[in-house]
Amino acid sequence: MHVPNKRNLGQSLGRSARGNMVSVTVLATAILLFTCTIVFCFFMWMAENNRCQFDLDKVSLELARELNVRDRIGKVNHLIARNRELVYTSRGCVDDVDGLHMSAWAPLANYLCDQARSSRSLIESERKGQIEQSKQSVRNFVGRFNASAKTPAIFALPWWQTAPGKITDVQLGTVQNVQSNVKSTDVYPDLRAFDQNEMYFQKGSDLYCGDINAKLPSPDNDLDFKLAPVSAPVEKTTSPARLINADSFRAKCDIMSGSTVVNRPLDMLPSAVRIVRVTNIKAMKGQSQTLQHASYASCTGAGPPPDSISTN
Repeated sequence: MHVPNKRNLGQSLGRSARGNMVSVTVLATAILLFTCTIVFCFFMWMAENNRCQFDLDKVSLELARELNVRDRIGKVNHLIARNRELVYTSRGCVDDVDGLHMSAWAPLANYLCDQARSSRSLIESERKGQIEQSKQSVRNFVGRFNASAKTPAIFALPWWQTAPGKITDVQLGTVQNVQSNVKSTDVYPDLRAFDQNEMYFQKGSDLYCGDINAKLPSPDNDLDFKLAPVSAPVEKTTSPARLINADSFRAKCDIMSGSTVVNRPLDMLPSAVRIVRVTNIKAMKGQSQTLQHASYASCTGAGPPPDSISTN
């Protein structure tokens, strides 16, 4: 019977143990590297998500500033309010002439009233023109932004690539519970009483409500006087553009939907915007995922009314 050499047996067992140790070490190293790769990808995903949201918020603020460039909304609101007072007072002159039986003055009173009503058509045309300018400025901004997104990948690794995101959806609208920048005054007590009865303005601030059609009493109730919501100035300080939450946004029309430019009707000067951007991420070869982010922003507030601007 052959008895194995103890020395040879010991060497064989030693080599087997070292081989097992190497295998375990290689396996543990592979598991560690795989775990580190997963953790790194998760970290990159979270970092990219935060970066995309931060960048999109900056873009939405820039886009919101386009909505009230040169105080577009505030000035149009003041034009509408002053024209509304003009129509009201000229109608009052017609009524006074009729009541006092001053027939000699009737042609002039009627002429002035007709002129006031005609000027309302001019202002309404300007208001609609400003709405179209707002829409066009937003389209131009988004077009420039998406054109600049055709650059190489922002971050590229063998297992991770981030492509520049593009804006795919844009909505224009207003902010909930924001008044207009026009104040009701005591200059025309009868008109103020009528407006108070119709709840056209807020007690306390005396600011006319935003997103309303402040119609006059008959026979001038056929005319529209649409006041857009925009933050009123505090003394002579204009509020800056700001981010808002989704619940505060009131959509009025789409400018872009699914990367397609659309032209929907809009009947109120927009003061807020919602944009959506989609970013493509390739985490593994042949596989890609997308990050979708939305951001909401309100435009800059209205400037001081014309009668409070210094002429010095």
